[in-house]
Amino acid sequence: MTVNRKSRKKTIYHVKRRAKNGARMLLSVFEISLLLFVFSVFFILFQWKNVSINKQLKQISQLKTEILMLNARNSKLETQKHELEKQVPMKAKKLFGMISSVEGINKFPVSKKVIEYYETKDQKILPKTR
Repeated sequence: MTVNRKSRKKTIYHVKRRAKNGARMLLSVFEISLLLFVFSVFFILFQWKNVSINKQLKQISQLKTEILMLNARNSKLETQKHELEKQVPMKAKKLFGMISSVEGINKFPVSKKVIEYYETKDQKILPKTR
């Protein structure tokens, strides 16, 4: 082999070797950038989940506050209702001359047998009408 041919082979060898090294470098840079991209996507998804959870927690606290306000308003209205109900007999007497009854409705407990006895007695006494 001639010197020219040897130097040419060495040059080709070095060019191929540099090309392989360059391709490896490019591949490693691509892998690292791909890895960083994947990590950033997962990080963004994780943060998005936290943001969504925080929004829902804020909405829950607003709804709880609204429930407390509505319960307070409801109790205030219940109090007003009871106060107005207490004034009804007094105003009825004053404006319309109505007298409220002192006695309530009397209820007497009756056994089922007694009720059935009187039902059969009534059926015998009263004529059947159709």
